[in-house]
Amino acid sequence: MSSTEAPRDDTDQLVRHRLRELGVPESILADIPGLERLDALMVYGSQARGDAVETSDLDLLGLVQEPTTSTRSGDVHLSYYTVEQLASGVGTLFGAHLRMR
Repeated sequence: MSSTEAPRDDTDQLVRHRLRELGVPESILADIPGLERLDALMVYGSQARGDAVETSDLDLLGLVQEPTTSTRSGDVHLSYYTVEQLASGVGTLFGAHLRMR
């Protein structure tokens, strides 16, 4: 593990810290499901663009090893994708949009 890589146990804490830096409200952070199985995480949508309003949700993309069903918890939507899904765009709206660029 490199010196810049956080141990898996600290992933949840680090993600919450980074999201606070983006201005994501604590009320939304409380809804984030466990992140221990993720290889990477990306924020997209209004929170990432910086144009979120009080009623905005939090859209997250989690990179995983095995295909996994997306989850929703309160105001947090977490979509799971494998590298293969994102590279091909097969079966993923997000991957298809990335592929078009």
